[in-house]
Amino acid sequence: MADRRSIPRNLGQSRGIMIVQGVLGLAGGILLMALVNESDLAEGSGLLTALSLVSVAAAVVLLTCAVLLYRGLPWVRVTTLVIEGFTAAGALFSLVSSMAEGSFQATGTIPLVLSSLVITNLVRPEVRDWFASSPA
Repeated sequence: MADRRSIPRNLGQSRGIMIVQGVLGLAGGILLMALVNESDLAEGSGLLTALSLVSVAAAVVLLTCAVLLYRGLPWVRVTTLVIEGFTAAGALFSLVSSMAEGSFQATGTIPLVLSSLVITNLVRPEVRDWFASSPA
């Protein structure tokens, strides 16, 4: 385990954001799954079920990464960057789609901003070096 005194301070902010994202993703995925199961949708329910399962799985992985972040395991950083990259891309796609339809949903910027903060923190040179020097 990496020395706690040497942990880059930006990781605390990233960890907090990741926990919030993970909890909200878990709650949203479970809620979507419950709504799909309770509704009488014949068409499209398979896609919604798959989406809710992916959301729950990503949330669990993100929460796991948040818990293990201070250990300095390189795979935690890479996994987090991948999940946050997909989150940011999805949020950006959603924003562009809604703007193309003539509306703007300000709430769509929240996942983009949160993911961008985590990504920015994890690609900083001192954080990258800390992960590289941590025992695997």
